[in-house]
Amino acid sequence: METFLTGLVMGVVIPRLGVAFLPAIGLYLAFRLSQRPTLDRRTIGLGLCLGLLGFSVGLLRSPHIDSYENRDGTRDQLRGHSPAHTTTQTPKHLIPVQITNTPEPTFRGFWQDGVSNQGSVRIYSLRTERPFPVGTVLIAHCNSHRKGNQRFACEAVSDGTLRRSAPNLRDQIAFRRLEVIDTFLGSQPTSSRRLAAALASGSRSVVPRVDVDRLARMGLLHLWAVSGLHVAIFAGAFVWLLRRLWFQLWPGRTRPAPLMAATLLAVPLVGLYGLFCGLGPSVIRAQVAFSLFAVLLWSRRTICPRTILLGTITLELALPISALTRPGAILSHCAILGIVVSFTKTQHASTNRLLRYFGPLLRVSAAATLATAPAQIFYFSCLAPAGLLIGLFLIPWVSLVALPLATLTSLAIIVGLPHSLRDFLATSCSHSIAAAEYLIHAVDQPGLRITVSSDLAPVAAFLAVLALGCSSLKRLPLWRRMVWPSLGLCLAILVSVQTPKTPHTALTAFNVGHGDAFLIQTSDGFSILVDAGPGYPNGQRTPLSPERLRRAGINKIDFLILTHRHPDHYGGAFRVLRDIPVSHCLIADVPPLYSTSDWDHLLDLMTRVNCTVLRLKAGETISIGKSRLDILWPAQNSQTAVSLATENDRSLMAHLQTPDGSIWISGDPPQAVETQAMALSPTKIPGGVLLVPHHGSRTSSSPALLDSIQPSAGLVSHRRSIAADVLQRYKNRHIPLCGTRPGGTVRIQLKSGKILLPWGCKP
Repeated sequence: METFLTGLVMGVVIPRLGVAFLPAIGLYLAFRLSQRPTLDRRTIGLGLCLGLLGFSVGLLRSPHIDSYENRDGTRDQLRGHSPAHTTTQTPKHLIPVQITNTPEPTFRGFWQDGVSNQGSVRIYSLRTERPFPVGTVLIAHCNSHRKGNQRFACEAVSDGTLRRSAPNLRDQIAFRRLEVIDTFLGSQPTSSRRLAAALASGSRSVVPRVDVDRLARMGLLHLWAVSGLHVAIFAGAFVWLLRRLWFQLWPGRTRPAPLMAATLLAVPLVGLYGLFCGLGPSVIRAQVAFSLFAVLLWSRRTICPRTILLGTITLELALPISALTRPGAILSHCAILGIVVSFTKTQHASTNRLLRYFGPLLRVSAAATLATAPAQIFYFSCLAPAGLLIGLFLIPWVSLVALPLATLTSLAIIVGLPHSLRDFLATSCSHSIAAAEYLIHAVDQPGLRITVSSDLAPVAAFLAVLALGCSSLKRLPLWRRMVWPSLGLCLAILVSVQTPKTPHTALTAFNVGHGDAFLIQTSDGFSILVDAGPGYPNGQRTPLSPERLRRAGINKIDFLILTHRHPDHYGGAFRVLRDIPVSHCLIADVPPLYSTSDWDHLLDLMTRVNCTVLRLKAGETISIGKSRLDILWPAQNSQTAVSLATENDRSLMAHLQTPDGSIWISGDPPQAVETQAMALSPTKIPGGVLLVPHHGSRTSSSPALLDSIQPSAGLVSHRRSIAADVLQRYKNRHIPLCGTRPGGTVRIQLKSGKILLPWGCKP
């Protein structure tokens, strides 16, 4: 009962104080258990579960602390409390501040520099709706804990003044996190510096989407997205290091003394990291797991993995469901599961000195990496054996090299050490991450990844759990001998899984907003992607994620057709080329009107991934298995009177003839180009499915085009409603239209000349 009440009180108090106080649970329970050495493992586990149950109940009954950027932030006009003075402020605390620069965005709002009668001032805003005007403004004075470094947490209001919030402890922590981010990013925020800033501050928004995709497709998302994994390993390694140092300095002391000293010194490190990372499932899991580790360590008990696993899951059940169902949280659960299952194995010391030190660490890394594989398959529909292999070394590298350097940098900022020392520590941390990033780049090849269906995730989960369980059993050598053949059989099955051959030709239109992305799967197993949707800039943000293609069973693309050089058609090709092997890319054989850096980068990327670029013009034909692709446009200048004045005029138009029917590829040609293209190709077989040109715009879909090819159906990718006159053209010719708005992704099947339309297509 005492343990339950203690957990209940902590569940009410800790959310108000901050998650950095969570290790106090471990200290308190360790003290209580050390007074009762006669308790057995079952009693200890029951007490811990009751304590965590009380903590969860208290957490549910108390208001959650929202993340710093999501607080509603009720502010009093020019009133509040400062860290140094607890009295209500009066108008005499208003001071004039000269704003000297336009707003600079941060990852938690924005900041501006100013000058007051007390020196330079940096103003951090908690809101971004109304930026500060450049000029003299009145602001409520907020005393800082350090002279010469004034800070204000403010918000612009309609009357021209600035509304100040009382910078409480969480505000000060947020300011420090911004300093950490600024220190790591520096003047040139490279990829390694951004990853180091995310590792040190817990702000994952500083990591570009391209880097997140790279880590995800390699199965290494838990390296930076799950910071609690590294905190747990770092804290355990710190305890082990202090114990070894204790034995070297005082070899005659008893064993509990170094354990207590090491744990006492490691607890502030975990709490410090929790302060900078804020309230999150990963940090809570790391702190609670380390607290339970400290409890069992202090009480001289064998670490029970079921107790730690049940405790962390019980605590996180009190968190919002949205925080538990994110891919990062699921991967974190899997990683912690792998660690706690391997705890029983790591306690048996080896006779070899090298294996005694590094064997348990590598085993924990292997368990965490293996446990994340099923979640990797389920969320990203791929598996990278090379990523799983290098994860064995990158997890301890990041945990024991990069994270300590990041923690030292944060300490240097808090203590106020010289900027030169801060920059040196931040640069060293970024260099350590750059070394890991170089290794990731070396093995990040589309051919080294295995595309699997998400339906195989339960099978992979079963085999992963079997491997983890067998590796931790010490009295069943037969099971341990069976685990590696089972894993080999699993890998062979995954490698043998190829793109499923559809019995008939299938045509899919992905919902990518304003853009085109059509997938054609022929009956003989060829995959053709017509355009790749938008992507701005350089393909970093695109709705056509490779996971959508993998879930459709695509592990390679035989032909990528880019109709013309507009970002809403080729922007998503960056991520597709990086993630999925592409054999050939077809583009129009016409010189560009102007040069763009994104298009040049895309051509360079095609060269790096060994994608053959074919430049085509009207009259050329390409054989794709049993199908044939005839190019209709663009024609040579001598063959047409239409001037190719725009990129839309240069759209690649083609006719794909399959054994099951025809598909007409259009792009964004205007009506004059459509008429000229049909005049140059009068002998084509009519019928089939038309990829409606220009997203259903009234500038395309000319009567000449519709009367010439006489399509049996039209498939359109659009964000807005189609114009009424365009709809009337199709309706007059009894051509049903299937669109991605508002239903989303549309799939059409061609079967022996017949077209099977989904429900809802309008004639």
